[in-house]
Amino acid sequence: MIPALRPRRLAAGLCCALLAAPPRPAPAADGETPRPVPASVNAPAATDAEDERASSPGIAGSPAGPRHGRACRLLALGFLAGSAVYLGDERNTADYDYELEFATLRPKFLTLEAWRFDDNEMWINSPGHPLAGAWYYLVGRVCGFNRLASSGLLLAGNLLWESTVEFREVTSINDLVLTIGGVAVGEAVWQAGPRGDTGARGRVEAEAGAGIRGIGGRAGARPAAALRLRSPDDAWPRTCRGTRLILDGAADNEGIADAYFFAEATLAGWNSGDVVGSARGGRWGHKVFAGAATGYEQSCHRYDGTDRHAAVVNLLGPALRLTWHGGRLDVRAALDLYGDFAQVDAHALETYGAEHDLNGVKSPLKKWGYYNAAGGTARPSLTFAAPPFELGWEARYHGLRSIQGRDRRQEEVTDDAPLSDNDLRQAVTAAWTTPWRATRVRLRYEEALRQGQMGDARRASADATLSLTVGHAF
Repeated sequence: MIPALRPRRLAAGLCCALLAAPPRPAPAADGETPRPVPASVNAPAATDAEDERASSPGIAGSPAGPRHGRACRLLALGFLAGSAVYLGDERNTADYDYELEFATLRPKFLTLEAWRFDDNEMWINSPGHPLAGAWYYLVGRVCGFNRLASSGLLLAGNLLWESTVEFREVTSINDLVLTIGGVAVGEAVWQAGPRGDTGARGRVEAEAGAGIRGIGGRAGARPAAALRLRSPDDAWPRTCRGTRLILDGAADNEGIADAYFFAEATLAGWNSGDVVGSARGGRWGHKVFAGAATGYEQSCHRYDGTDRHAAVVNLLGPALRLTWHGGRLDVRAALDLYGDFAQVDAHALETYGAEHDLNGVKSPLKKWGYYNAAGGTARPSLTFAAPPFELGWEARYHGLRSIQGRDRRQEEVTDDAPLSDNDLRQAVTAAWTTPWRATRVRLRYEEALRQGQMGDARRASADATLSLTVGHAF
């Protein structure tokens, strides 16, 4: 059954229309030379001074300057459309905890007693709210705002919605934080679009193939189809405006067995390097980037026949990139470290429920099987490239712990058992670039390990996937 339309989803969908309608150039005053338009991807490489200027997030807006009036009109339109859908859906009355009266102002804005974690379905919270955040963010970018100003617009719109349109609900802490994931999604989409100013503009690598998944798992191995879409590796250019978009999926005879979406965007940073060409071919030298980035991840993986979902907002952390060129050999290393907020399915819930009554646990855990968590993420990678061959390793690790208290129905929680989930995914890949340079054949072996704990109950699962794909860069 198709999920009911929600105002946040409606708002997120409007971003397509916004991107399709470019703003008019600002008129030039009498006798003034019109402002130049942004350079195309075929323009000459930027100078070091231009790179330094582009490294500042305060410079990355429209040359014509922000259009505040247009931004206000678009936001007002989105709020009106979203409010009409929200107020017209009687199912939302189930979330009403407060009356429409002045007395509600005290718990909402003074004591903050109304600031709680809600117990909506996970798909409403995520990807619903990060997509809504991306809409706020893209309104700013379309209207000429830079990254910092667009992020501020997102935060303001996010708080305004929770405080006004959803006045009769609890002020949802998880909604406020998850919407911040729209910064990474919005900036990555902006850079991949026709107005992007990095190497990601208008480019995507698509891979499709087949393999065997569930190797070593309790449910057994079975054939599977694989699909992978991603921005190219050089979408992290020598300026500090890098973004990444990744969409992975695998399906077998029981349906979708693995799905992964990831968006990442740098906010600021520093870069340096010295690379020279060689008369014998190849390049010599190095490039270094260090900066601050944010990200958003939505994933689902089937462990032992049970789907486990996770929504992770990488709030902020260092992003490090090192490239060494040694003639015909290139070595690329990367490390991202983040502080996270997440909503994650409890892997040990069934194990705990076999010996305990679940009626007194946290409300989202009792209703939907997930909990709110804080933690961290590490994403290291290492690649050796000697054209036309490439060998790489990458991993991502999430360490998440439950946030205690502040449940929407905290007064009914009698068993607030602490939870934790650790998730490790690592993959080794070998690739060959065909004589048609835009086409690549890739062999990939990936391991997945999940460990969960709830109170005194523990559960661990592991499996692996082997796939062979053929990809093309567009």
